[in-house]
Amino acid sequence: MDVRRVHKHFGAAALGCVLIAASGGTVIAGEPTLVTVTNVTFERNATLCGELATSACVRVSGSMTCDAAGPAEWVEVVLTQRGVTGQDNLDLLDFACSTEPRAFRVAAETFTCEVEFTGRREDCFRPGLATVQAVKDGVVIAEETVLIRKE
Repeated sequence: MDVRRVHKHFGAAALGCVLIAASGGTVIAGEPTLVTVTNVTFERNATLCGELATSACVRVSGSMTCDAAGPAEWVEVVLTQRGVTGQDNLDLLDFACSTEPRAFRVAAETFTCEVEFTGRREDCFRPGLATVQAVKDGVVIAEETVLIRKE
């Protein structure tokens, strides 16, 4: 390899480092920079998935606000009713979070409900009150009581 080619490659690498430093953050190929979630709210009403009186899934809606525009960091939604717990997450890389509240809808699911296979309804969600939480890094950042209804 001649000296000109070596200088060309080092020059390109140096230019890349300067551009990364000038951007004010680290850039990892393929990984977007996540923005910090500052607020999560939940709507008062939630709905069972499906038309039965019990379900392994509840649809929860709300809004999320972040400190900047971009893909939001991982936030887990935990729904609890009578000892039955369902989860989903708000790690929505295609969700454009912003400094203004943005609506979301997730399905909190439990894997203990076996009504379709065994007829047991004890470990399923049903219409009534439940608690929903937004959890970030193991810390509850929002908690609401919701009313689950049939669809």
